[in-house]
Amino acid sequence: MLPFLLMLKRLMILILSVWICYAGVLKAPFVWDDLEMVVNNPLITSLHHVPDIFKTGAFLEAADSGKFYRPIQILTYTFDYAMGKGLNPAYFHLTSVVIHTLSVIALFFLLLEFGLNLTIAFWVTLFFAIHPLNTEAVTYVSGRGDVLFVLFCLVSFYAFLKGLKGSWGWFIGTLLGWVLAILSKENAVALPVIMASYGMWFPEKTTSKKRFVSSLVCLAVIGGYIYYRVAVSHVTESGTLSVIAMAPLWQRVLTIPHMIWLYLKLLVVPYPLHMEYHFVDTGMLNPYFLIGVPALLVGAFLVFHYVKPYSKVWFWGGWFFIGLGPVYQLLPLASTIREHWVYFPQIGLFVLLAFLGESMSQRVGFLRKKGVTLAILTCMAMVLMGLTWVRNQNWQNAFTLYSHDVEYAPNSFLLLNNLGYEYYFKGDVAAAKEAFKQSMEVAPGEGYGTAMNNYAAVIEGEGRTDEAIELYKKSISVSHYQLAYANLGKIYLLRNQFFESIHILKEGLLSYPYHLDMNYYLAIALMQAQQTEESKKVILFIQSLHPHYKNTDDLLLAIERKRPLLLHP
Repeated sequence: MLPFLLMLKRLMILILSVWICYAGVLKAPFVWDDLEMVVNNPLITSLHHVPDIFKTGAFLEAADSGKFYRPIQILTYTFDYAMGKGLNPAYFHLTSVVIHTLSVIALFFLLLEFGLNLTIAFWVTLFFAIHPLNTEAVTYVSGRGDVLFVLFCLVSFYAFLKGLKGSWGWFIGTLLGWVLAILSKENAVALPVIMASYGMWFPEKTTSKKRFVSSLVCLAVIGGYIYYRVAVSHVTESGTLSVIAMAPLWQRVLTIPHMIWLYLKLLVVPYPLHMEYHFVDTGMLNPYFLIGVPALLVGAFLVFHYVKPYSKVWFWGGWFFIGLGPVYQLLPLASTIREHWVYFPQIGLFVLLAFLGESMSQRVGFLRKKGVTLAILTCMAMVLMGLTWVRNQNWQNAFTLYSHDVEYAPNSFLLLNNLGYEYYFKGDVAAAKEAFKQSMEVAPGEGYGTAMNNYAAVIEGEGRTDEAIELYKKSISVSHYQLAYANLGKIYLLRNQFFESIHILKEGLLSYPYHLDMNYYLAIALMQAQQTEESKKVILFIQSLHPHYKNTDDLLLAIERKRPLLLHP
């Protein structure tokens, strides 16, 4: 009875710690990608759109043309929308915190299933629960893919361990958990590799037959998924805009030690925190390669020296490095590193550090006293909780978040663009234009299409329509930005260039078939071009997505009564 009560007590501490850190985020607004993934996403407004969610990417692009296929993540937003009876950000944040809480509970029981003692399982889970590096995954609504995929991965691994020890039926839960994880976020691709390595490093935990079959299935699942994403969904390196994406493969590989050291630094000393980290190491003559690689090897030697058996080091160290596998930039991403990418890998590192700390406490005199170790760990936990609370204050306001983060990432064209967006809605048009211009200037390659569109929208409002048209065209050319299609189609419509409007809007809808503004302007252009039946079909499609969108009822009435359209879009 005592161990059960003790376990229950620690579980309650874990849950309470999460809510102390994150209760305040319920007041935070939608920010960044939330505007596209949530606010302007008509598919989350009704469960009737669930089939369409599984046909599209995370940003409403056609599923076979985007890199982010996360239908489970988008599906959860439909429940938030229903609970809040609309776009109430509190309900969206509430769900993310609840999912993180469930992940904390799942991790605690998974670590116990691995055979870790109650004390180690508790402290590892506590640091995972409260670490400030995780605010980006928990507080950011669009970051929900991380908390979702990790929850499903932990449940999947728990079923995997049960299956190795007991009935083969547990493996059904393993596969189901992984499928839900991979449909939440692509980073779950690392899980089967970690599972396969478990049988390699702990052969005594299962029979050779189960070890062989489970490892074979895990690797087959990985191969099948990679084949599907590359050969069927056509996910390639193209289309990603970042400093690291512009670099050749060999430079991206040379940057990996720098990435690892920065992740390690942020996990140990999580300050300062910000969303964007852009850098690339262009040669071997840099400290992260010349000094960092030998230092990693020395660190590995020390861990092997103090932690026994070696299988613990190989497995839990492997969890960290394999977990980072999807973000090593072999397929380049939109930033060199982001804090939420370590949400899953950190578990392996924390367990390894717990084993190292346990070994050191037995060797260092003053650490043998239980009270000393407890005091140190408690102080560390309090500091981490404080840093998490402080970081969450940045998220209480979009302008505060962007202005804070851009100080530490001045070359982030994404942050500069977002800051310009906030300046514009604060009424400071001059500051908005300057931020958009800076975003375009620091962006690599041919430039950042979103900032081009936003700058064009500002100068269009100033009457510089011809210049705006050229920027909208360039935005479409370099990034196929959805709002650029809509804005360009609108200008053509206002100029009575109906067929040009129809052409550009139909082109945009090939990539973004559910974009409401593009469909709306297309319906009006078709009406003006006397293509009323096709216009009616588009209007009915809009209303199927959003029944009360703008003045679509009036448009239908104008068609039915064959009256001329007197409305401006």
